[in-house]
Amino acid sequence: FPTLEKALKFSDFVKSTMPPIKNKPEIFGQQLIMDNLDNVLGEEDILLTTASGISIDDVVNEVAKFDGAVFPAHLDRASYSVLSVLGFMYPEMNFTAAEFTHKAFIPQYEEKHELLKSMKHLRNSDAHYLENMVEASCEIELLECTPQAVVNYILNK
Repeated sequence: FPTLEKALKFSDFVKSTMPPIKNKPEIFGQQLIMDNLDNVLGEEDILLTTASGISIDDVVNEVAKFDGAVFPAHLDRASYSVLSVLGFMYPEMNFTAAEFTHKAFIPQYEEKHELLKSMKHLRNSDAHYLENMVEASCEIELLECTPQAVVNYILNK
């Protein structure tokens, strides 16, 4: 998203489509709300691991309403990725980029999923804990150092 305000508005939209299931911290862990200095501001009550009501066919258009860009994440993971859940991708999903973890051998995925050949590839660690973070392995060239430039890059603008 080009601004924090638009990202937060989209977050509110996503929450409005989620079932109102309360988190049980003793089972699923705490869902802390933190500021930019890692101070705890509160806790999210709604269980965030539930699915939103936004379909995969609509997500690109819904994000675009908030001037953002979206791409399927960690496609090489065995869980919680478009490929692990659906097993395929199709052009009508309208993705312009795809993200893989730093270990992925991307040509292997392009061989199985032809559509990936036409997308930009991003790499991230997908670490959920600091000790699992790795050195940066993805660089992109932007016209300027702004969030909007990143959005434009992902959208091929």
